[in-house]
Amino acid sequence: MMKVSSENSSRANRMKTFIVLFVLLAGLTANVFGQGQVLLGNNSSSLVYYLNPQTPAPVGSLNVQLYAAAGSNQPQSSLVAVGPIVGIGPVDGRIQSTTVDVPQAPNGQVATFQIWVWSNQYATRNQAFAAGGFVGASQLFESNTSYQAPGDPPPTAVILAGKFPAFGVVPIPEPTSFALTFLGSCCLLFHVRKKLG
Repeated sequence: MMKVSSENSSRANRMKTFIVLFVLLAGLTANVFGQGQVLLGNNSSSLVYYLNPQTPAPVGSLNVQLYAAAGSNQPQSSLVAVGPIVGIGPVDGRIQSTTVDVPQAPNGQVATFQIWVWSNQYATRNQAFAAGGFVGASQLFESNTSYQAPGDPPPTAVILAGKFPAFGVVPIPEPTSFALTFLGSCCLLFHVRKKLG
């Protein structure tokens, strides 16, 4: 009876040792494959503008969201939102500097990015599209994320400012505006054909 109890105790100790080693290994692996980070922001050569007339977007006027996909030359359709929605400020045309985790590109890998902006009275860019609000986007661009070597302190996020040119926002016509324009064009075409025929 004593022998069985001793074997059970030995098994339990081996199991505890295995669990401790597994947890330590998982922690080290998480450190080796650290989360890649970028610093969302822009500079004077990549301001966000309202078009017609071209003026820097006022502080607090727009929502800003970073989108990303793993790898280079990715299509826009593959990008997903990363990080929080931020705004314009503290200077007109400048995106609030924000550190963003990019799980698609951990530890120094490359990703394709795009920045979307829209009127801040709408929670999402889709709502702004549907309601005819101001909407705009940067061109697609690429960047590596920050790299963390094993045992090193967290690195500084890779700066995105300067990796894309300035871009603007424009009002999106409401669907009813498109319909009225189409109907007006059809009526005009019908009237011209009737006169000619």
